[in-house]
Amino acid sequence: MAAAISVVVLVGAGCSTNSVKTPEEPREVLSGTVIVQIDEFPEAVTRLAEGYDTPPGGRVRPETIEASIIAEQSLESIVAFRVACQWFQYWLDTRVLGDGEAEATARTSLEGLSDWPIVQRDGLVPFYAPLISAMIDGDDAAIEYHLDVNCPDVRLELPGD
Repeated sequence: MAAAISVVVLVGAGCSTNSVKTPEEPREVLSGTVIVQIDEFPEAVTRLAEGYDTPPGGRVRPETIEASIIAEQSLESIVAFRVACQWFQYWLDTRVLGDGEAEATARTSLEGLSDWPIVQRDGLVPFYAPLISAMIDGDDAAIEYHLDVNCPDVRLELPGD
């Protein structure tokens, strides 16, 4: 019995298959879409992470994200998601420690999450809205669940871990 493999290539209006640039330049597959190559991955993560405020001591570590060839906007989505995870973890940690000032800082950052351009572009406001409400209501269990399910390695990016 022979197995058949079919490959489908879709090229839509405005798409070009000849827009790949030299290896020294960012590559474009679709007009305006920058592709991050594997050898550029750590630097791209670091550069994109610089656009986001992390909790004190937090940082996005490139080695905690599986390197791949990826559209830069998709990589920014991953970076922003990890930063949001850090803020939720920081909020939870500061509640446990009873550090009201740090908790207020985390709360202010998280309340502004829906205003992040990447969150709006990716349509994630409905995803974050119940989490922000849970935080405002002091629902630690809902935030812990979110962290366990969606952010299992966030502790690797916060100090002391």
